[in-house]
Amino acid sequence: MTPPDLNSEDFIRACATDTLRWPAGPWTSPPDAEAFYRKRCADLCRRFDLKSQCEWNHYGSGYASYIDAWFYRDTPEFRVAPSLGQKYEYIGLWVLFHRLSPYYVMGQGWKSWDDANAVASRYMPRMDEVDHIESDAVLSLSSDIQRQLSYHDLIRLNREEVAQPIPHDIAIETVLSDAKFHLFDALFHWMD
Repeated sequence: MTPPDLNSEDFIRACATDTLRWPAGPWTSPPDAEAFYRKRCADLCRRFDLKSQCEWNHYGSGYASYIDAWFYRDTPEFRVAPSLGQKYEYIGLWVLFHRLSPYYVMGQGWKSWDDANAVASRYMPRMDEVDHIESDAVLSLSSDIQRQLSYHDLIRLNREEVAQPIPHDIAIETVLSDAKFHLFDALFHWMD
């Protein structure tokens, strides 16, 4: 199937209002799409010996147009020197899976938590962090994950693509960015 034109105003408006109807695969049904992504995340963890923390439930409130999956390894190259007073602090790779289409973006992010496993602090996905990866370990992981996701016909969007401005009259309810919206905001938005 040929993906839609990312510059199409109809496509952008459908994404911004969460009314996009992808004509194939698991995206024709939100529960099927979520099951598909759950399987992909479990497969990635098994294949690449990863740990993950995934936000399936819209960060516990509101609505997120994406699933925020974060992958890391419990190894020295992913550990961060304790700076926030938490027992566990790691860098890892975040992947935002669009809930209504096969698009995703990636970036590097960190999380910290204690023995109660409650995340004390974390990254929040932003457009300017798409493709921003500083760690060699996370960069290597991103290549492995992209290759595996491509095998399942998922489409990675890069920073240049998602940084395209969208028509100024399109309003998006999101706390992830300000009012000058881009394709990133149409695809990946969250309102608490």
